Amino acid sequence: MKTSKKLQRGASFWETSLYVLVFLFVVSAVLKIGPHYMDDVNVGSTLNGIHESLAGKDLSTITNSEIKGRLSKSFQVSMLSGEIEKQVEIDRTGGQVKLLLNYETRFPFMGNIDIVLHFNHEVNLSEPFSK
Repeated sequence: MKTSKKLQRGASFWETSLYVLVFLFVVSAVLKIGPHYMDDVNVGSTLNGIHESLAGKDLSTITNSEIKGRLSKSFQVSMLSGEIEKQVEIDRTGGQVKLLLNYETRFPFMGNIDIVLHFNHEVNLSEPFSK
């Protein structure tokens, strides 16, 4: 069986270069964005840890400063930024206690291109803790 030599040729230099550039772009994006998502996973774990430690306690006797103190210690252990900690709000409306955290992270990607990531967490401390 004869096949055309035109069909048997490999990828050209430009085609191979394009594949390599796309691969490097994807790897670069993952390496720059990944750590910020890992930090957000740690933030969520920290907030859930606070919820677990306060489960079953009378929240009316625990002050906001005590909750923020626990958060501060947990954030330090997890090596999280103090800027994130400052944005935690404690909402005590309707007889419930909620931890609210809305924050964004901005970092340079390439040249003058920045990436902005928005994160949102809400933990209702009044509800029973469940994993």
